[in-house]
Amino acid sequence: MGSSRGLVAKRREKILKSLIENKVVYTEQLAKELNVSEMTIRRDLQQFEDQKLVERFYGGAKLIEDSL
Repeated sequence: MGSSRGLVAKRREKILKSLIENKVVYTEQLAKELNVSEMTIRRDLQQFEDQKLVERFYGGAKLIEDSL
């Protein structure tokens, strides 16, 4: 618990990069790649959804076109 803001920012940057490249990301895959829990990835994706960048679905999220 208590990840530094820098680590969170870098992780979210990697998630966003993956979204831009692939248009769709999956929670389980990101958790393994970034060595964090699926719950952490879900929180990150929720943040992106709150910012209207992604649309979440069961197990992942897709980039909302023209959101960037």
